[in-house]
Amino acid sequence: SDTGLNRSTTYCYVVTAFNEYGTAENCPQACGTTFGPPFVRSTGPVNNAKNVGVDSAVTGTFSKAVDPATVTGSTFTLTSPNGPVAGTVSYSGTTATFTPASDLAFSTVYSATITTGVKDLDGLAMEENHQWSFTTEGAQPEGNLQFSTTGGIFVGTASVTWTKFEDLG
Repeated sequence: SDTGLNRSTTYCYVVTAFNEYGTAENCPQACGTTFGPPFVRSTGPVNNAKNVGVDSAVTGTFSKAVDPATVTGSTFTLTSPNGPVAGTVSYSGTTATFTPASDLAFSTVYSATITTGVKDLDGLAMEENHQWSFTTEGAQPEGNLQFSTTGGIFVGTASVTWTKFEDLG
């Protein structure tokens, strides 16, 4: 038995046999990974990202599968300088997704947190909260729209201000 091993670490062993002619060849290797708590391996957007789209979802990918019941709106949150952001949390594979209820504000720093309330399938909790931040894109885009008509001749440009289309039913 081994002691003092690190969590979530792969260790490999090779048994070498000796006979009267010397060392045996092609000794097999056996590997195993020690258990450890889950941790956030990657995020989307990445920490300190700039110009993130205001219609973006926020994701955290774990080092291993976690108990879906522990990935909730209280263990995965998004906040702005104005307070908590409303949204829904989902989990698939090893990735948790926070989907805001509406578009985020322009030119705003947001902070996402996944807490130690998230546990793996063996009941091991994350050892520390994982927090990261990102900044949304600078301003509502403006631009030129080029168009042409059918059934007539028109060539030109029009200055427009973009707004989000909403289906009002």
